[in-house]
Amino acid sequence: MAKKKSSENKKTFADRTKEERKEISQKGNKKSQEVKKKKKEYLEQNIAIEDFVDGLLKKTAVGSDKEFLKEMGYEDGQCINLNVLLNRLYKLGNRGSLKAMELLLTLGGYTGEEKRRNAEEDRKNLESKARIKMMEINGGKGMDLTSGDDEGSVVIYLPEIESEEEAEAEPSK
Repeated sequence: MAKKKSSENKKTFADRTKEERKEISQKGNKKSQEVKKKKKEYLEQNIAIEDFVDGLLKKTAVGSDKEFLKEMGYEDGQCINLNVLLNRLYKLGNRGSLKAMELLLTLGGYTGEEKRRNAEEDRKNLESKARIKMMEINGGKGMDLTSGDDEGSVVIYLPEIESEEEAEAEPSK
């Protein structure tokens, strides 16, 4: 059965005596300092681990790992543990490991989001080239109608049409 809370625990901070408030405040400060210390230690450990892993991956490969990289076409300066790891990941992917393929594609920036972004940039570049070409063809005359936002908008280029007076002034052949 749960314990019933006493009415003393239900006092607000303002209802307590000066000594009680001081004691509660000191306990809070002490706990806050402990949490900050733990967080600092945790961050220092993470930095140390990251530095260790970074150093390990940048070390020159030795023995069979170095020979493996030489067979893959790497030069002496490129024979580091990171390249050993990536090439072995590549071989696993070639053998059918979906996780290895996914990880390698993610590390290389070939995710679906990256492809979509590249396709969007290609579309915008194509539209810009088409606008420039149309302006060159029409001697800079024409009108570009856009919806204002570049994201997913449709661009319609309308060439300038002669006015009725200009059309009547020219003799027909």
